Amino acid sequence: MASYNITLDFSSILGIADQIGGGAIKKIHEGVGITAQAVQAKWQDAVMQAPGIWQPERHAYVQSIDWRYTTHLSAVVETDLPLASKIEHGRP
Repeated sequence: MASYNITLDFSSILGIADQIGGGAIKKIHEGVGITAQAVQAKWQDAVMQAPGIWQPERHAYVQSIDWRYTTHLSAVVETDLPLASKIEHGRP
């Protein structure tokens, strides 16, 4: 099964954020979530605008694009739709 993803990982700045203060971690966490949501929306919009995708496939692909936190300071935007590989790479 194909899995496409975009990973956002800010865990490397954890030490810096600790030095700045505890509130920084919460703000970075929120920023990661907001960024992941924006990436999800952009990806979904790109699929909606792409030519040559049949409407039922387009709808399934858009609905399959989701995001989740992987750690407190990282998130992934992904799809596990098997058809995604064919859509992304073209089909004969």
